[in-house]
Amino acid sequence: MNAGPHIGHAMDYLLADIYRRYLELHDIEYRFQAGTDEHGNKIFKKALSHGVSPQAFVDQNTQIFQDFVQKLGVQYTDFIRTTDKKHIKNVQIIWTKLQNHIYASNYDGWYCEGCESYVTNKEYEENHQKGVSTFRAEEKYRIMFEGIACWPWLRVTSEGLKSRGINMVATIYADAFGLIYEDFDGMCRAYAKVPNCMNLELARDKRIKLCKDNSVEGILVHTNRSCKLWSGFMPEMSRQIGESCGIPVASFDGDQADPRNFSEAQYDTRVQGLAEIMEMNKEGL
Repeated sequence: MNAGPHIGHAMDYLLADIYRRYLELHDIEYRFQAGTDEHGNKIFKKALSHGVSPQAFVDQNTQIFQDFVQKLGVQYTDFIRTTDKKHIKNVQIIWTKLQNHIYASNYDGWYCEGCESYVTNKEYEENHQKGVSTFRAEEKYRIMFEGIACWPWLRVTSEGLKSRGINMVATIYADAFGLIYEDFDGMCRAYAKVPNCMNLELARDKRIKLCKDNSVEGILVHTNRSCKLWSGFMPEMSRQIGESCGIPVASFDGDQADPRNFSEAQYDTRVQGLAEIMEMNKEGL
C-alpha cells in the first residue's frame, strides 16, 4: 500500500482467482477474500513525503488497487480494508479476549523497516558478512550516499535510486556520530573527530574504508549549500575517493535551508549517469 500495484500483485491475484474458478466449476463452497493492509511505518512515511495524512494516502491507493483487480477480471467475495470499521471492531474483540496473555514492555533489536520484522544479531552479522541486504528491490548497484539526506525531496531522491536498483549501503553519518567514551576527556576526543572537526585527509580515509568494507560501486554526493565546509572541499575529496577506490562519483545540488536549490531534473540526470557508468564497469567496458 505504500506504492502502486506491480506484476507481483497481478500474479498473486490471478493465481487465487484461478483456484476460485476451479472450486466454482466443481460446486465447492469458497470464500475469496481480497483487501489492503493499511498500516505500518512505510505507509506513514510515504504519506508524509506526499504531504497528506496516512488515511488520505491509503484511501487513494486502495482505489488504485481495486481498479487494478477489476482490470484483471478477478472476482472476489469480499474486499476488506484494515481501516474498515467492521474490521477494526473485530480486531478489538480479538485483542480484548487476548488481553490476559499480553503485557506492555520494551523490546530492543535490529529492525528491518523494509520487511517490517526484527532480525537477530546472528542474522544481522551473517547478512553483513555475506553482503546480503534488506533492500526491497533487485539490487543492481551498491553506492555510498555522501552528505545529509535531502529531506524536503526525500521521496524523489529515494525513488530515483530504488527504481534503478541502486542500494545505499554506506554513509559516513553512522560512523561519524557513533561516539563511545567513558569520561569527559574521552568525550572531547570523540567529538574532535565528528565531520565538521576533521581535515580533508582524515575525512577521505574514513570514506575510503567505508567504500571498501561495503563493496561500494559508486558514490552519490549531495552538495549541501548550507554546509560551507563540505561544499568547499567536497569536490576534491570526492575525486580522491573515487580515484583511490576506482569507482565513479556523481553529485547533485541541494540546500537544507532552501528546498528551491534542488532540481529534480538535475538529480535524475546525475543518478542515471552514475548508474550507466556503474553498469559499464560491471561489463568491463
